[in-house]
Amino acid sequence: NAGIDNYINRKQMMDYIILCQVCDLWDHLHKNTLFTTWDGLIWNFMPYDLDSVFGLSWQGLFFNGENQIRPAGTLLIPANTPATNWGVLAKFRLIYGNDIDQRYAALRKAKIIDVDNITNIAESILRKFPKPLLDAETSEWNTGSTNIASSLIQSGSIHQIFNWLSIRIPLVDAYFNYTA
Repeated sequence: NAGIDNYINRKQMMDYIILCQVCDLWDHLHKNTLFTTWDGLIWNFMPYDLDSVFGLSWQGLFFNGENQIRPAGTLLIPANTPATNWGVLAKFRLIYGNDIDQRYAALRKAKIIDVDNITNIAESILRKFPKPLLDAETSEWNTGSTNIASSLIQSGSIHQIFNWLSIRIPLVDAYFNYTA
């Protein structure tokens, strides 16, 4: 704990751990995290490759190959063990658990982490793209299969995010010891 602020942006690290749990960035725990520095001294965690978020995987399939979204009720960063298979984020959770819990509480109280806020952000991003562009995206990536990715691209993605987060947020609240 001593001296970490000389090397890692602690607040940003805590936000990254929270992001991984809220959005279920399960593949960020062992491969899709970039470490970057802008001054050569302090390192930051950067998300990379957000193709598995809100219960989806890159091909619209649950990680075990079943044609379903990943359940919202699965948490992957342990609270009390270093869990070597989940790397440095689990170790930070173990060392800085109370600080991370306090940061999560602040983000919840400010309604930054909130089902309505997150779905409103997703919807506002979606509305920036004209319908012909979305149609072209669907045409390009729709392989004719009936997987989740195809069905969500064609209809209901905001609805899926809202429903998934409605299940997820109470579980993450408990994980980060948050009570309203």
